[in-house]
Amino acid sequence: MAFSQGNFTNTTKNWNISINNNIRFWYWFTNDTSENNKTFTGTRYNTTVLASGNYTFTFNKVGEYIWIMYRIEKMPEICPAGNYTAGFTVTV
Repeated sequence: MAFSQGNFTNTTKNWNISINNNIRFWYWFTNDTSENNKTFTGTRYNTTVLASGNYTFTFNKVGEYIWIMYRIEKMPEICPAGNYTAGFTVTV
């Protein structure tokens, strides 16, 4: 998974939140499509804080599903109101 830019960009103000050195992915694998973040009880993993915001996830077997969440580690104390966007690419 690779973010295509280094920031979450506020689309209504000229302001950004950095992705580089500021993103950690939390993820887990399952074979059951009905499991979700609230119902899953197995092992969850997390990455270190990523310098580029990019990470390669490796599946353990065919038919496995992965849930991926990301967390911004250092949020500014005050963020201007507006919509924040960032694009990312998933390569399979």
